[in-house]
Amino acid sequence: MTIGNLKLYDIFRTDLHLSDAKAMEIVNAMDEHYERKSFAKTDQLATKAELAAIKSELKGDISNLRTELKGDISNLRTELKQDIGNLRVEVKEDIGKVRVEIKDTENRLMKHMHSVTILQYIMLIGSIAALLRYAGILK
Repeated sequence: MTIGNLKLYDIFRTDLHLSDAKAMEIVNAMDEHYERKSFAKTDQLATKAELAAIKSELKGDISNLRTELKGDISNLRTELKQDIGNLRVEVKEDIGKVRVEIKDTENRLMKHMHSVTILQYIMLIGSIAALLRYAGILK
């Protein structure tokens, strides 16, 4: 019996006026009850071997995930390089198209400017002729 059990035994025997046998029976029953509860709690705990097995399994899982992630990252890197290359080609093509359109617009503007210049020249000559006719110099 432990010191705690002796104290309980003494309390049951003296303060509660139980017989020695009855006090001993109650203390033993309480002791057995708490031992079962304590065993149930420790029974649910993992052993070192179980923890080592779980640790080994987790290390394997982590290693597999690391390998998979490295492969996925490598694949993504390759895909991104291809996408960037394709985008670069598309942008260059678009820039070429815009340059062609700018040149075309520039050519059309130059034609219109020449047409407007000729028209202004004709209008200027017409205005001079009208002034000369008004002044009586031309008939």
